[in-house]
Amino acid sequence: MRKQNVFIGKKKVAYYKEGNGDQPILFIHGNSLSSDIFLNQINAQQLRKRFTIYAIDLCGYGDSSWSENPGNDYSIRSQAKLIIDFCKLFHIRNPVLAGHSLGGNLMIEAETISRNAKALVFASSSPFKKPISPEMFIQNPITRLFFKTQLSKEETEEMISAVMVNPDKGATPILDLIEKSDPNIRVQLGVSVENQEYNDQVQELKSTNAPILFLFGKEKDIYDIDYLKKLDIPIGSDQIQLIENSGHLPFYEQAESFNKLLLKFTEQISG
Repeated sequence: MRKQNVFIGKKKVAYYKEGNGDQPILFIHGNSLSSDIFLNQINAQQLRKRFTIYAIDLCGYGDSSWSENPGNDYSIRSQAKLIIDFCKLFHIRNPVLAGHSLGGNLMIEAETISRNAKALVFASSSPFKKPISPEMFIQNPITRLFFKTQLSKEETEEMISAVMVNPDKGATPILDLIEKSDPNIRVQLGVSVENQEYNDQVQELKSTNAPILFLFGKEKDIYDIDYLKKLDIPIGSDQIQLIENSGHLPFYEQAESFNKLLLKFTEQISG
């Protein structure tokens, strides 16, 4: 298995494509990470049989190119357009979309894809209202680092420790991913959020016909599930699942449990 590259306009976009299943699935990573965070899904044989798996490095992350125009290319809308263009290029139709944290917000913003998605899977992610309500987050001082340009090694380690149950067992690869991302992304993302350069994602989910699944870590996640339950999104109690012994990266810390829930959900919606 190796990562591949394609050019979308002038941007080099790195991605994985694995599996031979009938159903396409696209994994979208969160802030300061890359598609490598999903290797436990990309390498899972059960998922490879069920899906054709795509995982993309967004602009400025992982092995994709850094932008010479970060004020534009690192906005929420520009990253969402990159997802749309990627799906068009590879003729990905009616995919299952699985987004982690910011990746979940971006998959909703990619309207022409999300509105025709087979399903929407939010991995430790919650939709943005307009404006964003602070109530969506569990109060955690570490969130101040999510939009900071330059992070010291100590700050990066602090951030990882705050969102993982067992950082000693898997923090090093995540540290490498954070250091590999363009530092300008975090501040430009903050500007994009502050300027409300996104749709009202709660309203988008209220009108979607796609089945929805929310998967959170039971410990050390950053999102308030009680807030999510108040949004009047058409989901049942079984569509919000908590994964034991994991924090904000449940698919990474507890990959087997995450993969089983993903498979069960997609099998149910396929009849």
